[in-house]
Amino acid sequence: MEIKLTNVLFFSLTTGIRKKLLIIIMRTFIFLFCATVFGFSPNNVLSQNAKIKIDADKTLSVDEVFTLITDQTDYAFIYQADLFKDSPKIVLKKGVIKANELLKQSLSSGRFDFSFTNANTIVIKKTPITLQQITVSGKVINENGAPLAGIGVVVVVIDPNNRNSDYLIRGTSTDFDGGFKIIAESGNNLVVSGIGYETYEEKVVSNKTTYNITLIEKANELDEVVIVHDGFQSKSIEKTTGAYNHIKTKEIERQIGSSLTDALEGLTAGLTINTFGNGLEGDNNIPRFFVRGVGTFGNTQPLIVLDGFPIDAERLELISNQDIESVTLLKDAAAASIWGAGGANGVLVITSKKGKKGKTSFSLRNTITVQQRPDLSYLNLVSSQDAINIERDIFNRDPGGLPVRSDFENNNTPYSPVYDALFSFNEGTINQTQLDSRLADLASYNNSKEIENSFLNAPITNITNFSFSGATDKLNYYGAFNHIKEEIAFVGDKNKTININLKTDYQVNDKTNIKIATNYVIGKYKESAVPELRGRFRIVPQVFNILPYQRLRDENGNPLAISGNYPNSTIDKIIGLGGKDLTYRPLDDLNDYDFKNKENTTRINATIRRDIFNGLSAELSYLYQKTNNLEERLFTDRSYFTRNFLVETAAVETDITTGEILDYTQALPDGSIKRNVDNQSTTNSFRAQLNFNKSFTNGKHKVDAILGTERRKMERQRNTYSLFGFNEGNLSSIPADLTIVQNPNVFLNISPNLNQYNSAFKQDERLSSYYFNGSYLFNSKYGFTASGRIDRSSQFSLSKQFLGSAGLKWNIDREAFFNVKWINNLDIRGTWGILGNAPLIGESTLVNTGRTGNHFLTNDVFISITNPANKKLTFEVTETKNLGLDFVVFNNRISGSIDYYNKVSSDIISTNITDPTSGFFNVSENIADITNKGLELRLNTVNVKLKDFKWSTDINLSYNKNDVDHSNVNVNNVFGNNAVNLEGYPAYSIFGFRFAGLNDAGLAQAFRTNENGEQVTTTNRGDLVFEDLEHVGTAIPKTTIGFGNNITYKGFDLYFRFIYNGGHILKLEEVGGFNLNSTGELSNTFNNSELNYWQNPGDEENTSVPALGTDIFNYTLRSRASDLGFAPADYLKLRQVILSYTLDKKWLQKTPISSVKLHFQARNLWYWAKNNHNIDPEAYLPQTGQRTLPVEPSYSFGATINF
Repeated sequence: MEIKLTNVLFFSLTTGIRKKLLIIIMRTFIFLFCATVFGFSPNNVLSQNAKIKIDADKTLSVDEVFTLITDQTDYAFIYQADLFKDSPKIVLKKGVIKANELLKQSLSSGRFDFSFTNANTIVIKKTPITLQQITVSGKVINENGAPLAGIGVVVVVIDPNNRNSDYLIRGTSTDFDGGFKIIAESGNNLVVSGIGYETYEEKVVSNKTTYNITLIEKANELDEVVIVHDGFQSKSIEKTTGAYNHIKTKEIERQIGSSLTDALEGLTAGLTINTFGNGLEGDNNIPRFFVRGVGTFGNTQPLIVLDGFPIDAERLELISNQDIESVTLLKDAAAASIWGAGGANGVLVITSKKGKKGKTSFSLRNTITVQQRPDLSYLNLVSSQDAINIERDIFNRDPGGLPVRSDFENNNTPYSPVYDALFSFNEGTINQTQLDSRLADLASYNNSKEIENSFLNAPITNITNFSFSGATDKLNYYGAFNHIKEEIAFVGDKNKTININLKTDYQVNDKTNIKIATNYVIGKYKESAVPELRGRFRIVPQVFNILPYQRLRDENGNPLAISGNYPNSTIDKIIGLGGKDLTYRPLDDLNDYDFKNKENTTRINATIRRDIFNGLSAELSYLYQKTNNLEERLFTDRSYFTRNFLVETAAVETDITTGEILDYTQALPDGSIKRNVDNQSTTNSFRAQLNFNKSFTNGKHKVDAILGTERRKMERQRNTYSLFGFNEGNLSSIPADLTIVQNPNVFLNISPNLNQYNSAFKQDERLSSYYFNGSYLFNSKYGFTASGRIDRSSQFSLSKQFLGSAGLKWNIDREAFFNVKWINNLDIRGTWGILGNAPLIGESTLVNTGRTGNHFLTNDVFISITNPANKKLTFEVTETKNLGLDFVVFNNRISGSIDYYNKVSSDIISTNITDPTSGFFNVSENIADITNKGLELRLNTVNVKLKDFKWSTDINLSYNKNDVDHSNVNVNNVFGNNAVNLEGYPAYSIFGFRFAGLNDAGLAQAFRTNENGEQVTTTNRGDLVFEDLEHVGTAIPKTTIGFGNNITYKGFDLYFRFIYNGGHILKLEEVGGFNLNSTGELSNTFNNSELNYWQNPGDEENTSVPALGTDIFNYTLRSRASDLGFAPADYLKLRQVILSYTLDKKWLQKTPISSVKLHFQARNLWYWAKNNHNIDPEAYLPQTGQRTLPVEPSYSFGATINF
């Protein structure tokens, strides 16, 4: 009888002294390294848990499987040579499988017994036939009730004295419908397993022949091969050297009612979401979304890729979270270099779902999210009584020079009801008692709750998602329909969005494959008029800053007029001249606007792939995307906007000597004003690519490479046109003669902007690229990657930008000398590379760019040059170095990675002063440099794992240190509170005066250094120079942490996540100089922080708030740019609590429903902020120093039904 013996020697040494010495050094390094990083006791790890990596889908004989195991482990096999001659071949899927599980699958076709010897030799022989066999059958499904095809089902015998010494009797796999049938014996164990699922095991009993089994997806599958997508190819993480973060379906899908950016927060190290303003515009120069710090002065947002092609962030509504298969973040050069000039800011790759093999399955999910109405008390505005006291103190600050009513009226400057009463008292028309009575009546009322109820909603969102999927041997398909209906915080904000996705993968024949993905979204948005009320002078809508004592309704509920932009005397004068009544009633005005926005986007992505020969294939890909957006803004003839605009644009003739108005002519016709803005964008992308994927010498050498070219064209255009004298009933309008519009209006001293009503704009950007990316893996231990790319952009000169990367990886745990049993995986990787960045068109061009408009006097069309041609401009370049460590320890209970990076960005485009004789004062040039250094930690732990209970934790931590190495920003431009990019300091730095307290006149003082080098104080900002300032901090976070926990018990699943951002600062609420003589705008801008203002000599000992009404520049010494006016912006939030429950299958047995899951989610339940001013940094503008609407908790309820 011939006995087959496989090679048992996995690693051998030569007798050379140099090689012996090398082994000793490597052993010593590994021992010291592991002792340092993993300084705790090892757990028992069974040798049968050795993992076998399958690099591609393949079919092998049993003998070939044994060779595969022998090549990757130190086991040998002894068995009769012809024992498996009649055994069927084994179908293996790409991934990782434990050696003993692979052995079971290989021996599943017959009755075989195997045992281990002390020399790591496996002896295999046939098992004698026994009697009393029974046939068991059943069906295997997933948690959603979908049948699972190709799942391994085996029958094993367990040695009662050694639970881990199970041996296989026979096995099979599930069919297309998830069904199986197998012969067993009473007392055997039925074991069902598949990659990515928890193993199911049940003892076979004689009185049960049907076993319907639900496999649970592994929450933290550490054994599987992680497949990462870079947009050009998919590959095993084993073959990569770069810094990738892979986020699985479940991590995103579990978050109901969340946007994708909200869902990603805290799930990956290196991604910072710098949230502030609570959705309101403002401080837009501060980066909100970036990877590994900021490496440009322009847009810091990472490139976003959907199914292989870039997509704008505002187009993310094309795909629902429920339709996302995975998200991969590419962070370093080796990972992102394939995207060349688009990869310097990092790349976020989104892969949509595809069908799973089996019959068509359906899923219906509905979610309702509710939120309480925003509480305006968060704005920290003073009460009516305090506002009256402040106004009265300002009015009386100089008893010898009280303000006069005529000074306001002659300047068309409004004054408040408090000033009106004080004027009347000074003019002798009312006495002290009457004055006190009028002020007391004003103080008795506060309009905060009335404003809340009139202008704010309790937001509500309803999301419905319906999807279907399935696959045959030829066709794979997935489709989804999403409907979103929402009402937002402002009254009148109502949105409806419909999203349709269809993805198919058709295998035409053995060599040809076609993939088509279609996305379509249509949205109808009705915008609230609340932000428009009284104009957009402030970030928080002005209607929320109405003086607190002003009533909006009378006792009968009728709308009341409040103080507007002009005093009553001016309003009467305008009416007398034939102009419009500018009386302002906010409640009426709310209904006098109709703002609509209609948008639709179509995106079609097609790829055809053809196998040329074994390992080599070619593919052609094409993307077409078109977006149409129409903004319709109707200002009715009743609206304050229209009435005010008709007055502002009137032609007024005055007497040069006396200033008396001689003639008043309304330039524009009566009626409503309708302004339409038509936006269109079109993208066409074409890609041709060769793919090579092949293993040599039984998998010892593995090569993956792609070579291709890409062309992309992006067109954007915007046309603005307006109709005057518009009639909503018959849609007619009256031609407007803009040539008679007087600009500026000498009567009101206003210069209306007419260019916003008629204009045209067009952009055309083109990009061509050639690229290469390859990887080589030797013996599953040593990996090497390299990439190269040449980019050309229509924005820059004809020169090309060469970009590329190189990386190394060492899988230490696969070394034969490595014998640390409690370490399952240990990899070290290092990369270097150069990435690029191409700013948005308009910042740099080959030719002069401009805009068209109409001259305000002649109405002639003109072109204004907005950006001069500068052919010296080129791509911004970032050199990145990365060193990383990946580890899995303690029988896969702990896994994670540590990365250190160094990014040097050069040739950053910034504005520089130029020769004014050129017609421009500033031009864009490649003149700045920034360095980012940082550390990242990703850690996943399985804390408790029992049969019905599991608790796991994930931690993602990022720290970034940022410095501007070179910049042309003038030090004299840092005065004030704006964040600047100054050489020698972190990006977006803020500087402040060194506050020296108040003097005995209530003026703020700052320290400065005089010509003798002495520290002195001054109340004049003009005395201060840059050297007198203090660097207060930066406006962007340095540290970001995500801390999540997942607890499962039977059908219950609880997940909660904390988010921390810190290391940055915010400007405190402004304590400003209030001078109601000249504001021209009556708003409650007084906040409680300034109530303790200086009033009398000696108060300077107890307060830092200057006297009211002092010079505005003096106030900057205290609040706008003082070190006293800033606070830490650090915060910690309980971002999410998610609870779900999956109904027991027995309740659904007689229904067509396969599974039901109930969901509950709460967001923003709790927060802690480091500042001591009750400021939520996410509901605040950190640079402006202004509170926005508060971030209220939200609650989501939903259900998912699968059938």
